[in-house]
Amino acid sequence: MDKKYQVEISLELKDLIPIFLEETKKNMNLLNESIQRNDLEQIRFYSHRIKGSSGTYGFNKISMIAGNIEQITKTNFNKELVQALFNDLEDIVNHLEIIYVNRPL
Repeated sequence: MDKKYQVEISLELKDLIPIFLEETKKNMNLLNESIQRNDLEQIRFYSHRIKGSSGTYGFNKISMIAGNIEQITKTNFNKELVQALFNDLEDIVNHLEIIYVNRPL
């Protein structure tokens, strides 16, 4: 059985979530390419972008992991740790189960 990461999102955001997920996957591909090149500036840029948009839409675990990746680029860069965090991020995004709830933003 595939593991699922359940996230409750306001029904008011339902039309925007597919666009958010598409953009997040694009940014994750670019982030992964940056990690493979050890391009700290681009790793920081894409992880920051993912962190911000995920937090805005209520995907707090995704935002937290992306924030951790961003922080590592500002301190002691460790490619293995960044890659492990990216793998966790990818796993979550690929196994999201979005539950739309009737609550205000």
